[in-house]
Amino acid sequence: MAAQQVGSAVAVRSRTLRTLAIGAAVVTLAVMFPWEPLTGGLPEGSVYMPEDRWAVAGSAVVLASLWLVLLTYRVDADSDGIRVRGPVRDVTVPWSMVAAVSHNSGSPFSTLLLTSGDSVQMVALNRFDGQRAVDDIRALRALHKESTP
Repeated sequence: MAAQQVGSAVAVRSRTLRTLAIGAAVVTLAVMFPWEPLTGGLPEGSVYMPEDRWAVAGSAVVLASLWLVLLTYRVDADSDGIRVRGPVRDVTVPWSMVAAVSHNSGSPFSTLLLTSGDSVQMVALNRFDGQRAVDDIRALRALHKESTP
């Protein structure tokens, strides 16, 4: 998604990841809820109890929610620094520690190159978003340039 700029702040979320996550969650629910009618029932002599229906429905909800974890990827930046959010960890880095905002042509994700030699992948900025990702990277680079001495 194109960077949402508020003053000198930038907020980025991937449109492609959002579409993938919501679509996969809906398909998961659509396929798993009508499981018994789609499979034609159980073999003769087997009984499909109400608990089994609840178990399948619960499994569908759990699997759909796992797809929705992709919605947590986000990049927020302002004049103080940049925050890269993901499902497992958040990384906040002041601009003084950022050497460059990079995107290599062979990599699916953009990267923050740090002055310490480390790097932080920004999954919310991926090449599958096309021109939006390019615009987002340019906005982050401009913010980095104006926020560092």
